[in-house]
Amino acid sequence: MATFTIEEILLDTIKALRHQLPLIMSMGRDTRYQHLKLDKEYIAHIAGIPEVREFDGNYQNGAQDARGLIREVPVVVDKHKHVPIKWAHIDSIKDQNQQAYADLVNNAAYAIALDMVLDILGKVNAANLTHKVTSPAAASDFAVVDQVRNGMNARAVPASRRAGIVNTQVASALGLDPQIGSAEYRGETGAVDQAVRSFRGVAGFQSIDELPVFPDNDENLTGVFFDPGALAIVQGIPEDFQQYAARALGAPMVSYTTSVTDPDTGFTLAAISENQQGTLDGFLNFVGVWGCAVGKQGGDPGDHTDDWGTRLVSA
Repeated sequence: MATFTIEEILLDTIKALRHQLPLIMSMGRDTRYQHLKLDKEYIAHIAGIPEVREFDGNYQNGAQDARGLIREVPVVVDKHKHVPIKWAHIDSIKDQNQQAYADLVNNAAYAIALDMVLDILGKVNAANLTHKVTSPAAASDFAVVDQVRNGMNARAVPASRRAGIVNTQVASALGLDPQIGSAEYRGETGAVDQAVRSFRGVAGFQSIDELPVFPDNDENLTGVFFDPGALAIVQGIPEDFQQYAARALGAPMVSYTTSVTDPDTGFTLAAISENQQGTLDGFLNFVGVWGCAVGKQGGDPGDHTDDWGTRLVSA
């Protein structure tokens, strides 16, 4: 299995991850740490909003410390996931059957991205986000989203990067609302090759994306609206990855290990490739570790970034 092919596959997988579930780009991502230790706490940096000052003749007066404007959110890296694939002649498949290769990359990317999104949405509950709006899913139209906006405005949540993730029932209600379909809001703007809905510019939210699979956390969750700081992700690859990979495979050395970081998203994935002796079968593993933190993280109302998110519940 040629080494350049593995690196190319990794980069294509990360790009496909962004395409398959673009809503992951709306969450708070701290990708400064490329090598992460499982069960260790890291600090995600979330930028705050500086105050505007009256000019008094000196542009340095009233300067705000940049470090003090960055909110520190503790995140424990507690997920070590991989997508193992056994495939004979992966190089020739890539060269001769582009569709099969594209399907493999897209499916692997979707699996990784969905697992990451469901992990963080599983923590969207009353213990981590205080604020909520209650509405039956089928009645969650523009007026409901506007209610969410009003509450976030009252809490002075940063306005420029707000986003929402909703289930299929809510997305259907939004799509049927004639006000959202008007020219003012430009209606649904999902990619033509995606069946899920995506809305832009509704009630000041940069994006409201449909996620057909929602976690069942026994809280009637149908959506969440947030500034990226309310849903924080720290993602990378395992510390001492090559040595770890060799031990995990029960071999002194694997055929090849590598990692790739996407410059646009900051996401890093690793790959382990191994050729089975005596056969033409190849083994390819996509590997990543991550941790996520939501809102007050089980603390008191207003802790951490609690005020920056709102749950949408049906009851």
